[in-house]
Amino acid sequence: MSNRSVKDDIRDYWGERAATYDASPGHGLGPRSADWEELLTRHLGPAQGRSALDLGCGTGEMTLLLHGLGFCTTGLDITPQMMARAQAKASGTGIRFIAADAEATMEPPESHDVIVARYLFWTLPKPEAAMADWLRILKPGGTLLLIDGDHVNPPPLDWLAPWFDRILGRDPKAGHALVTPAQWDAHRAIVAQLPFREGLRSSTLLALLEQAKFQQVQADNRGLQAFRPLGWRQRLLSLGRHRFVVSARKATVQG
Repeated sequence: MSNRSVKDDIRDYWGERAATYDASPGHGLGPRSADWEELLTRHLGPAQGRSALDLGCGTGEMTLLLHGLGFCTTGLDITPQMMARAQAKASGTGIRFIAADAEATMEPPESHDVIVARYLFWTLPKPEAAMADWLRILKPGGTLLLIDGDHVNPPPLDWLAPWFDRILGRDPKAGHALVTPAQWDAHRAIVAQLPFREGLRSSTLLALLEQAKFQQVQADNRGLQAFRPLGWRQRLLSLGRHRFVVSARKATVQG
């Protein structure tokens, strides 16, 4: 009988994906860095040297963006290969990186003004435990910003992608072309064990945050929809894709 957990499978899967992660759709910030900066500033306010924790930081794209905005930034990830790439990108910046579990960070109580997690929440085996830990390490009045979506169910027009590939040629930006069949199998096996294996909806996340005693829980209706389009083909294929931005705060006075 194996002692492996789904967390071990997740660590191994993303370890294999680390080398091509930034080139996969939606992961590297690329030409949309300015859009991400605007979104972060709108939700988090001026950095002014405040402490920011990037949960599930991966290769450090969002970590570097937060640092560039003026936050005193920490990147946290469970996957050593991802962490190594993030550290290489951030060489000389003074950004702190820690290898840890986003569901049990081991960070001191009330140690961060801001917590950001991009495309992490839907992968968590124990989301309620994670939120309790995040509430613990946020400073009173601190902000939690979650960028996520339904990464299980394809958008309605996804079936057109093979036709576009056949007629126009394969678009390397329009699909996960860098994921091998074996990696897809591993991904499906992991997803089948997760609480959000049917897909995460913004309404579900809002309810969970309220249950966890976060305050001012709200969805950003502009969210990622305000980002600059990257071409008609990608716009068409992404119609109906459920991506969202949700923010919440820790109460100023704990009761």
